[in-house]
Amino acid sequence: MKILKIGIALIISAYALIFSINIEVFILISLFLILLFVIPSALLNRKIMFFFILSPFFILPQLKRYDVIPILSWNITVPIIILLFVLILSKVRLDNSYNLLFIFFIFYMGIEIFRGWNYGYEMRYLFGETIKYIFYPLGFYFTYSIFNNENEDEKILKYLLLFFILMGMIISLQIIYYYFYVTFGDRVITRQANLLIISFISALAYILYFSEDIFNKILLGSSMILYLISLIIIMQRSLWIGFIISLFLFILLYQRKFIKSNFKKIVLVFLIFFILFGTYLIYESIVIDKSVLEERTDVIGKKGKTFSIGARILSYYHAFRLFLQNPILGKGMGDSIITPYLNQREIGIVDNSYLVVLWKMGIIGFLIFLFLYVKFLTQLIKIITKTKFKLHRLFGIIIISIIVGQMINGLACVIMTLYFFNIIWGVFIAITDYLYRKEFVLNE
Repeated sequence: MKILKIGIALIISAYALIFSINIEVFILISLFLILLFVIPSALLNRKIMFFFILSPFFILPQLKRYDVIPILSWNITVPIIILLFVLILSKVRLDNSYNLLFIFFIFYMGIEIFRGWNYGYEMRYLFGETIKYIFYPLGFYFTYSIFNNENEDEKILKYLLLFFILMGMIISLQIIYYYFYVTFGDRVITRQANLLIISFISALAYILYFSEDIFNKILLGSSMILYLISLIIIMQRSLWIGFIISLFLFILLYQRKFIKSNFKKIVLVFLIFFILFGTYLIYESIVIDKSVLEERTDVIGKKGKTFSIGARILSYYHAFRLFLQNPILGKGMGDSIITPYLNQREIGIVDNSYLVVLWKMGIIGFLIFLFLYVKFLTQLIKIITKTKFKLHRLFGIIIISIIVGQMINGLACVIMTLYFFNIIWGVFIAITDYLYRKEFVLNE
């Protein structure tokens, strides 16, 4: 009930955000509502703090474009980093499989930060990138610390799905608000939309595995339609592709590992079709300007011959050229380029997660990331194929579906590296390692 109450408080505060551009107002409203719904001592609970800390990374935008609500910037994330350090130090769990990798990660990142500082790169890039990368180990170690190797720990996984579903609804409501009252039918651009893959897969998994009440199934199905409408409004093509891959992978794995009856497999396919078709009908009835969607999809017919694609490829070329200047160590954290892609402005990123790592951290940094994700995906595959526990298999399927989709999405944006969403990827790695070690290491 405490988790539910906090969820209610967050929804109310999220609505308050729409009418406030002042971060102090948001903080006061949020704290007041949480204190109203939850006794003060509950805030000291590590598991409750876990959801409380994750909330801003979903609720707050990371792109200052509409000036409706506060963005998630360094002045908000630095206090969160300090809080995470304190919480991790108060309960350090080193019984995991990633200590060595994260030691290399942090040490090498420190080298690249020093190189960037020594080269005199702009502090806004150097500092901003450092904050984002550090959320990988912070998210991992804090998440690991909320588990106690007890059966009750697995209840938090169910709450986590509900949290993702709730956050997706808040994000979708914000996007729809922007669409009707800010952009007035034009494309909505906000990085939060990338998280709707997580929410959609979580809602689908909850319908199939946990929910037995027909009313709850209808409610969850409606939320999935809400996510899909928001995904259309966003008009982010790489996100569409990532979503399709995530959905296809989840359906494929879930049917193979959980559904034996051909009839139930058909029902699952029908459910997805019904949700997609329902989304199409609703979008057609509410869309303000259909030409916006046509412009975004017309690039397929032109085989990618558009200014947007051409400028992006040019920025890739500039970044790759910089990588070749120092392929082993890269150019250092905080390096930037001038590209026509963003109105001739100096930028510290290009829209490719992996090229950014090669450019700034070189082959060594890229290999560290590669080893991290190879280990992560290997654990997920073993959990899905070898586990004796259905819940473990379910979460293995959920996480691998989300991560693979996001990695594909990362080919055209920096979702895996230079957004604050790194804390979420750290959370997924920690959950995977916890389940993996609990079954395949500790019980051997």
